[in-house]
Amino acid sequence: MKLLIILFCSICSFQQVDKTQIRELYKVAHLNAEKTEELYAITKDAVIKENEALLKVYYGAALTLKAKFAKTRKDKIKFFKEGAKLIEEVVAKHPNDIEIRFVRLSVQENAPRITRYKKNIKEDKLYIEQNLQNSSEQIKVYIAAYFENN
Repeated sequence: MKLLIILFCSICSFQQVDKTQIRELYKVAHLNAEKTEELYAITKDAVIKENEALLKVYYGAALTLKAKFAKTRKDKIKFFKEGAKLIEEVVAKHPNDIEIRFVRLSVQENAPRITRYKKNIKEDKLYIEQNLQNSSEQIKVYIAAYFENN
């Protein structure tokens, strides 16, 4: 029995992260705390399994969303600062990745004014507009859907 459990855990840990699932969850995570927690758990686990920039930026976004639903002011500040810092680190290392820039844009557009985390909105929108045609069809549809709803 122990062998089966070890085998199952090994197989699970080698599964690739489903980025489509993360994208779909990100679209609705702002709606409630449960979806936010689900996104947070999946992205946190994904970053541990695969140290990949795209997963890190979604993890950062999940942290900023956790701030929205946190109970205490201290937790709200902690989650938001940690998430924004992670997003900025990823963008600094991968400034030409359109999806990473898109995630930062969506976080900044929806960040509370008090955070003052809005300085790259115009820059990111321009970058996305100029480079969207070079993206995969899946990314084009994903990003276009965001702009249609905002």
